[in-house]
Amino acid sequence: AAPRTVTVTATPAVTIGLVGSNATSATYCQNATGGVLEVKAPASGITSYQWLLAGVNITGATNATYTIPTGAIGSFLYCVRITDACGTRISNEFPVTVVANPVATITSTGTTLCSGYTTGITMNTQSYSSYQWLLNNAPISGATNQSYTTVSGMAAGSYSYKVVVVNAGGCRDTSDATVITVNAAPVASAYVSPTTTQTSISICSTSTSRPVLAVNVTGCGNSTPTYQWKLNGSTISGATMSTYSVPVLATGVYSYTVAIVCNGCSTTSNAVTVTVTATPAVTVGLVGSNATSATYCQNATGGV
Repeated sequence: AAPRTVTVTATPAVTIGLVGSNATSATYCQNATGGVLEVKAPASGITSYQWLLAGVNITGATNATYTIPTGAIGSFLYCVRITDACGTRISNEFPVTVVANPVATITSTGTTLCSGYTTGITMNTQSYSSYQWLLNNAPISGATNQSYTTVSGMAAGSYSYKVVVVNAGGCRDTSDATVITVNAAPVASAYVSPTTTQTSISICSTSTSRPVLAVNVTGCGNSTPTYQWKLNGSTISGATMSTYSVPVLATGVYSYTVAIVCNGCSTTSNAVTVTVTATPAVTVGLVGSNATSATYCQNATGGV
């Protein structure tokens, strides 16, 4: 019989990797879309597949590809058992790491500012690898630190701040919004009632008619203002109404103002000046004469 030639080839190794990638490992953020594993070699002739995790069969994972789940954090080793003309054998292990997502939250020193403020509100988040603060969902240039302080000069209105954080595993999260409101400061104009423009008055020390001071306040919107009248810069006890009746005072010059608070913002009115003068004595005398007494003959013309 003629001799026959039998060629014996080496059984090819079974290798796996990510579809469309030559990476030898993969890292994912928790609950992100996982990559898809496939058999890189052998390229054909495979009749069955069984994917394994840490050497244990994965139930139902008997297709040519396997999508990596990312619901649990940790380190995982995947491989596949195949059957082809060379028999049944197991591939290399493919390492996968699933990293926990960060949780971004904001704490702040307040949520309300008043127009003309000089000290802004500072917001902070937890410690992560990188940060980007957002204003009304747009990145704030240069705001890449763990904390952020509102800039000065913002007009009255509402401003929505968020922060995007990234942890060491490259996973990110965006915080809920912190809304900061800048309220317009109220405007207060004090005056002597019943006018709305008179800002000074002179009275006699013995006058029984006491002047009443009042104030016109704008810029409070739906907020009810509070009042505190002051005399020469000092608080007047109990003077917390929109009007104030000036009491009996010694002679002198007195400056009244009123402090207003509404919408969390405060202002102080203009000053109303009250001048108290001494009550002059009433004297009589003869017309055209400095005499302090007079004598007349009976039936003569009397002086005036």
